[in-house]
Amino acid sequence: MDTFFAANLKFLRKRKGVSQEQIAVLIDKKNSAIGSYENGISYPPVENLVTLADYFEVSLDELLLTNLSINYGEGQPDVRVNSNIKQKGKGAKHTASVVTGYGNPMNSSECEKLLQAKDDIIAAQQETINLYKKMLAEK
Repeated sequence: MDTFFAANLKFLRKRKGVSQEQIAVLIDKKNSAIGSYENGISYPPVENLVTLADYFEVSLDELLLTNLSINYGEGQPDVRVNSNIKQKGKGAKHTASVVTGYGNPMNSSECEKLLQAKDDIIAAQQETINLYKKMLAEK
């Protein structure tokens, strides 16, 4: 399974007007790590993916699996990207650049691990919500 994480991180960072250094501070990594992420050389731990998705106001699925630059090309207003937004046509050259490697794909086992971790996080959050509901009901 291919991911668009590397391209999306760079796209979202530039779109928000922040530096690699600022992202590094956000997730407590060195500047060089952010460059490695943006070049598809390495990938951050899941907890950092969650932090980045939250910071850029996108879901983990969008951060990893959606080519966000198609939804919002250069010069578009900086608004929240979500799954309800339709992709805008960019023409054959743009589509070809996406198909020919734009996004630095992860191998399928890495992607499956990330998606499983995401599911585990969601399940843990749901358990917490259920505990809070139970505590409120007991009052």
